[in-house]
Amino acid sequence: MIPLAAFALSGCLVLSPAAEGIRARDLAAALPQWAKVEAETVLLPGPIPGVQRVLHPDELRRLALRWNVPTGFERELCFAIPVAAPDPARMLAAMQRQLPGAHIDILEASRQPAPEGDFEFPLAGLHASPILERLRNLWRPAALRRVGPRDRRSLPDAGGRFAGFETGPSD
Repeated sequence: MIPLAAFALSGCLVLSPAAEGIRARDLAAALPQWAKVEAETVLLPGPIPGVQRVLHPDELRRLALRWNVPTGFERELCFAIPVAAPDPARMLAAMQRQLPGAHIDILEASRQPAPEGDFEFPLAGLHASPILERLRNLWRPAALRRVGPRDRRSLPDAGGRFAGFETGPSD
């Protein structure tokens, strides 16, 4: 759940993360004279999630003149889209929906606040990591690694004994 207490203490009106902007119904919640404007009319761009959008009295007066709403606003209005750190359990559930038979362990999850919503893990976004491939090569036994030019390795000979082996010109 998103902790709404922080926004309640600051006096901000909470908007949905899916909101396209600040609508007439959002203003009407705090200023009843805005109820005469069509409720779904988008009046202003909404705030960025986690950032407060403060409408000062002069901005509210200009907006009221544009929409023929009675003026007389003497206070600021604040709007916000709340954010919280993602819940790793919800992330895991979303991953398991995409890969039902897979064993998935979340080693570390982002603590970056994000707006409320469903997690999506499209299979098209999965790819082999170059770092994992390098680690896989590092942990292979030396005899199984590919020998490249100028490499010096001990490789087993036909009798199973190890002998020094060099490719390329000597240094």
